[in-house]
Amino acid sequence: ISGEGKAARVNRWQGFAYGPAHGDAAPTKRGKALVSAWRENLHAHMAAGRKELSEYLWRLCAWKIQHPTDVPLVFVVLTGPQGSGKNTFVLPLVNLFGAHGLHSQSALSQFNVRMEGTALVYHDEAEYLAAAKTMRLLKAFVTEQQLTYESKGVDTYQGLNLAMHFAAANNHSVHIEPTDRRVVLLRTRPPAEGAKWFQKRGLDGIIGRRELDRPESREFHAALLDALRRPRLPAGWRPIPAPETEERAEAIEEHLPALDAWVWHALQRGVVPGLAVPGRGPEPWVRGRAISPDERQAVWGAFRESLATGGVGGGSRAISQRTEGVTGYNSFAGFARRVLVLLGAES
Repeated sequence: ISGEGKAARVNRWQGFAYGPAHGDAAPTKRGKALVSAWRENLHAHMAAGRKELSEYLWRLCAWKIQHPTDVPLVFVVLTGPQGSGKNTFVLPLVNLFGAHGLHSQSALSQFNVRMEGTALVYHDEAEYLAAAKTMRLLKAFVTEQQLTYESKGVDTYQGLNLAMHFAAANNHSVHIEPTDRRVVLLRTRPPAEGAKWFQKRGLDGIIGRRELDRPESREFHAALLDALRRPRLPAGWRPIPAPETEERAEAIEEHLPALDAWVWHALQRGVVPGLAVPGRGPEPWVRGRAISPDERQAVWGAFRESLATGGVGGGSRAISQRTEGVTGYNSFAGFARRVLVLLGAES
């Protein structure tokens, strides 16, 4: 306890669950080999072999270990079928934090007092991420320095927010807004060998709660903690903004209204679905969204004229006429404003 009276503060940090303070010796050869296999799972399956993303994940994990009470302002969503290695990747991180790690399927319930003092939260089987309301709640947990905690039968109270959040889901549907820079969305790639991949590398049977006292489990976790403490991150490196991924762009497109999704697709990919592309003919529209050819021609014609005229004077009048009757784009001002929102330049 530091300070007195209203200025008194209670330090509840209990430290990590591994390391010299817990009798763990220097990293062993077996422990280091298991960490190498864990990193291979991170690269090959979590990041699906994408070097920049695997490097980002490694730095993110190291950053949290080196700044255990700081909030990273991003959260990681891993989607993909069972057997992809999601638990093998995240559960060791939860284990490292000991009393400050939480593995739950119901952490977002009304009574959230379990998250107080937690440095890392793993939302397992999070099949509710397609709901906009749930994602807004998660973003509050990610961004706020203080949270309101509630326990059954007890008045709510304010407390510090320390947590980094991971979520795993078997389905790919995740609700992300175009302006959101906090969601790291990754579609995992399961190993072709299935469970044998993890068995061959000794990663099965060492991460569950009942297995943590096994010698190889302790050696692995102690070596992982040591490995994540060592990297010198680039000066000023921060987890935010979340890296752009193809799956993130697809998730944004999936949950936009049909006409917004059409514009988003064109802006992201430089291809106009449903309109002729020189030398290639018409591009098929994605996901079968119902947008009439007249709507497509009106909106894209307005966009082209806005580029040619700057969207002012007589040009804006022509654009307004062209977009008249198109829902949400009945003036150039409305159209331009929506494009800015989709690009993240205006909210």
